[in-house]
Amino acid sequence: GTWRYAAGMVGITLNSAVLIQSDKVVVSAMTSLEGFGLYSLACVLAQAPLLVAAPFGTAVFPRFTLLSERGDAAALGVLYHKVSRVVAAAVIPGGLVLALFAGEFLFAWTGIRTDQQQTGLAAGLLMAGSVCLALQVVPFNLALASGWTRLNLQLGLLSILMVVPLQLWLVRAYGLPGAGASWL
Repeated sequence: GTWRYAAGMVGITLNSAVLIQSDKVVVSAMTSLEGFGLYSLACVLAQAPLLVAAPFGTAVFPRFTLLSERGDAAALGVLYHKVSRVVAAAVIPGGLVLALFAGEFLFAWTGIRTDQQQTGLAAGLLMAGSVCLALQVVPFNLALASGWTRLNLQLGLLSILMVVPLQLWLVRAYGLPGAGASWL
């Protein structure tokens, strides 16, 4: 059974790499170098919710694994709900503030005056998408701790098939905000 789990993890990793980088490839090919640079800054800012959520997933993973191995569904459910609420409380308020004021945060951070509407909107959409992704850290770790990689692998493949063409269309039609919308 170990090889199936390992193969699933390899597939999930490859899916993640494609999904995480595809918007940057599309933006770099379809916008100016300045636009790509601004989008890259917005992407860095949008990592904040994931930086908050990831340690929770890492910390709880061994306990999830132990409870899953023991078959203690009740304790697993209690722990899952507790950690999910903590992650939501830690991620949602700050993430939404950053999403709503992303353009201002980018200016305060870099001192660069940009097209605030385009860059700020792209950063806000990226931030909102990252908040959603951060909320998936705990369920993702629970699935992996339970040895269940198939769902995440299938969702990743489906996402690639849907998101990459969507990115091409949205960036062509709306520029940087289109790329942010595809991440959301």
